Amino acid sequence: MTTQTRFERPPAYGEEHGPTLETGEVELPTHFGLLVLSESAPAIPDAATCLAHLRLLFAFQKLKTQVGFHDGLYDIWDSRASAASTPLDVLAKLREKRWALYVARAVDRYESWQNSFVPSPLREKEMIKGSGNDPERYEGFVKSQPVSWRPDMLPPIDVLLVWHANLLNPRLYLEDCLKQGFGSLWASGLPWKLIDNAIGSDYLYSVDDACKEHWTSRTGHPWENSADSMEKQLACIACGDAISIPWTTCGLPMDYQGDLRPGLVGNGYGDGELKQSCIKCGFKITHDALRVNKFRRDAQQLITHDRAMPGTIMDLKSGMPTILSGNEDDRLFPSRLIKRGLLVEVASRLKPEPGTQPTMMMVRDMIENVTGRFGDTKALQNVEGKQGVRGIKEATLKINLASRQQTRKMMSRYWQNSSSSALDLVGAVMRQGIFSQKMCKIDWLHSPTAKQTMERLIVKYTRFMDILSAHPNQPAVPTLDVDLAWHTHQLSPQSYYDYTVKKTSTFVDHNDKVDEDKLSVSFEWTSKIYMEMYGEPYSECTCWYCESVRFSNISGVSKMFRTPKEEKALNNWHSSGASAKVPQPPTVESAHISAHPSVHTNETSVRRTRTRALRLTHQQDITGAYKKALKKSTKELSASGRPRMGPRGEDRGGFWGKEISVPGPAFSLLAVAATSNMYPAPVGTVESGPGTVGSCAAGTCGGSGGCGSETLGMCTGGCTGTGLGGAGTEAGCFGG
Repeated sequence: MTTQTRFERPPAYGEEHGPTLETGEVELPTHFGLLVLSESAPAIPDAATCLAHLRLLFAFQKLKTQVGFHDGLYDIWDSRASAASTPLDVLAKLREKRWALYVARAVDRYESWQNSFVPSPLREKEMIKGSGNDPERYEGFVKSQPVSWRPDMLPPIDVLLVWHANLLNPRLYLEDCLKQGFGSLWASGLPWKLIDNAIGSDYLYSVDDACKEHWTSRTGHPWENSADSMEKQLACIACGDAISIPWTTCGLPMDYQGDLRPGLVGNGYGDGELKQSCIKCGFKITHDALRVNKFRRDAQQLITHDRAMPGTIMDLKSGMPTILSGNEDDRLFPSRLIKRGLLVEVASRLKPEPGTQPTMMMVRDMIENVTGRFGDTKALQNVEGKQGVRGIKEATLKINLASRQQTRKMMSRYWQNSSSSALDLVGAVMRQGIFSQKMCKIDWLHSPTAKQTMERLIVKYTRFMDILSAHPNQPAVPTLDVDLAWHTHQLSPQSYYDYTVKKTSTFVDHNDKVDEDKLSVSFEWTSKIYMEMYGEPYSECTCWYCESVRFSNISGVSKMFRTPKEEKALNNWHSSGASAKVPQPPTVESAHISAHPSVHTNETSVRRTRTRALRLTHQQDITGAYKKALKKSTKELSASGRPRMGPRGEDRGGFWGKEISVPGPAFSLLAVAATSNMYPAPVGTVESGPGTVGSCAAGTCGGSGGCGSETLGMCTGGCTGTGLGGAGTEAGCFGG
């Protein structure tokens, strides 16, 4: 299989196929000069750090362009599209496949980099009061001293890409670092000054030979992703024998003249449907088998070395490392479940026996056998340490809400995720890539008022945090400008932790997988509250959707939105000419809803019966608001000659040189979803409903089920006791 060892500048294409950033390949001047970046992270993001972040996003987007349009990379050749009836459709998929493989390999290299740090794993007893251990190991972790970064310590850009996405899931990243004892790495965050110095005016990432040599000696990997081995080495799950698995089975020679098979899904380690058998024992290695093995490995570490289980490390509500009262604390219910029988049963399924194939659904079923309505009550008594205790009746022994939630929390670390992280890092990179694409399209970097724009959005970000502080149980959604500041802050974890804990008494998290309708509903709420608190429109984008949301806040669509002050403020915004200064979409969407975490929810028929009314009501509300906003906008058009509101219709977007239509503003991942079978886990869709992947084990959910993967979705109430959106609701916010 041919492997190219470096990226060359992409060849020239026609306008329809051109591999360009949204701003084009032409080098444009920036108006802010050299950035003055401090060695330590500021308490809140400053303009310089936000601009440095934008430069990094441009570098990521350029990298993606180079990889996707790199004809022949991983033996994925554009010539495979020549015989297709719709060649551009096939070309787009070929480019997406290259990027999918690149990111899968980047995650593997990121894990090697993390493993090169000296671990000091957290033990469960260090989380418990009176254990006699140093309290700084657990509760004091957030006060760790940061790494002293040197230029030769920078990782390659593909590893930086994955690290960036991991950091943007702040609670999960804290859990990962705390679990391994990487306090200095967590406290440091991205070394902005060094990273900015490594990015040239052409947005290419460049380091010296000393840095490359340091990386290779530390990890054993070459500097370039494309120069790394095309085979993944691992031990057989069942017998331990060494196995070499190709990263992809989708490559074909450039001059291949036969059938276009094997297609673009594939059975390799980085493909969508891994299927490789151990030569020695015959055990079939699949992505799901790797996930079960990850669970088994963590469970073994718990029992043999007292290593804390993922999902039990932080307080469920605050997201902070808070000390536990004892071994029987609700947070440790999953650990007790494992210690008192579950591990043995899971391990028995990971044997090379014909006709058996381990899956996480199997693990969920094992949990249901204990926690479900018709579960083994004697086993539950054993888990709770009450077996043989007088006065305990089997029929009355129940699991409380906190224990159920902790079980879901633990299981969410394994659903469709075999990485060493608490989340699927490939999916996280893909979702954050949508945001990078948006930022390049807006292109603040080359605006004469770039610094002033950053200062303005930082103010808006602090207001966003004030909303979260005032409404801790309500999900809030950022606009794109707020999201830039929010992301920038999260990339300095210790600073972000201190700020949000002081502001809200919780470590504010964000969920990067949000049901598209839930995202829209909560955006409407956020817009309403912002107008109430500050007397200004939250979203200043003039597209049909944002204008409809603004109008709904002062119209009769919902009586609760009708306030004279808000209507006056909005009228003043329009009449003062402020709205006229906002360019019409799609040129600028700077204050549009930040929709990149939105995912489409595939619901079972049972689940749809519970959410249909909510979804229908939302669609009717926004349609009603649109009609009234359009009527008012039409009147103003006749008076001023300029439409106040962008036309309603299908939004347009680019997907590897192909123009695509998306039904609405909250469908950012629609194009990626169309090719999600290329990935080990879907990145643009989620399953919801009893019996689906990611659903709760019976007896561990207080609501309708389907929230075990912690996706924030349309919820009919009960999942968290709040009715605000499912088991994934943490600290009342998401997006970003």
